[in-house]
Amino acid sequence: MTTSAAGYKIGKAAKMTGISTDKLRVWERRYAAVTPVRSDAGGRLYAYDDILRLKLIKKLIDGGDTISHVATLDLEELQSRVAEETQVGMHSFSDESLCIAVIGESLSTKFSSVNESKDDIEVVASYNNIASLGSEINIPKVDILIFERPALQEDNLQQILDLTHRFNASHTVIIYRFAAQDTLNRLPKSKCSALREPVDVNTIIDHCKSFYTSNTATKSFFDINDESDTGIVPARRYDDETLVKIAEMSPAVKCECPHHLAELLFSLTAFEKYSSECESLNVEDSELHAYLSNTTSKARHMIENALDKVIEFENIKI
Repeated sequence: MTTSAAGYKIGKAAKMTGISTDKLRVWERRYAAVTPVRSDAGGRLYAYDDILRLKLIKKLIDGGDTISHVATLDLEELQSRVAEETQVGMHSFSDESLCIAVIGESLSTKFSSVNESKDDIEVVASYNNIASLGSEINIPKVDILIFERPALQEDNLQQILDLTHRFNASHTVIIYRFAAQDTLNRLPKSKCSALREPVDVNTIIDHCKSFYTSNTATKSFFDINDESDTGIVPARRYDDETLVKIAEMSPAVKCECPHHLAELLFSLTAFEKYSSECESLNVEDSELHAYLSNTTSKARHMIENALDKVIEFENIKI
């Protein structure tokens, strides 16, 4: 394995974090996301805390944050932000009525009489625009935020995520008229969806209800306090090249366990990658794949521990 007593080389860091070596250099040079030490030969060496930082930063960026927004956060702040965003994304809706907030002049008009006509929908806050929201601190917590943005641009994505976080909303629906497909694709599916104008209030409400789940519908799978929480699981200790060596050397030793464990790790790693990259069609789908990825990571870590013991017991030299 390409590690050093002083840290991980850039190639290994790239594999552990899922961030390309080119991007690692850019994040260091332009944003000071991490500051790896240098080896005697001048190569970068990343400490374990650097790896943790990079994994957290990537998770936030994959969720819609920008590198410039999160690069300067310290490790504790990054962990807190990931935990908060995960809790928002896994938050289940009210058992009674669906609480929503709307931002947008035409939305305010459309939803002005909803409370009188819909028993299962409650508009708890309505703002003509973001400016009217101002620096208000008594922001109501809502199940769904509906945000009107006629021209949706890529630089609006962080604003949308910040609003979602500010209202502690489980989901934000963006009502837009113009947007590039690339921008729509960048919306984190577990937190945001978009409807194109013209769209009437009943269609918006039906769309919101499609994300409605009761507490009992999700808790058994996604209880954030159970063992499948989103704490960072240690990165892979055995890369593919090392696993191949272990699998091939097994016939030379009496025990076949190293071979079988290596095969298990190949399968778990493949499924871990698959579930983390699998397209999510809605909130529940996104949570399911996050759960599967996290659970598989933990299983992979346990099998790596078992392989460590077998290698030590059999005195296998890698």
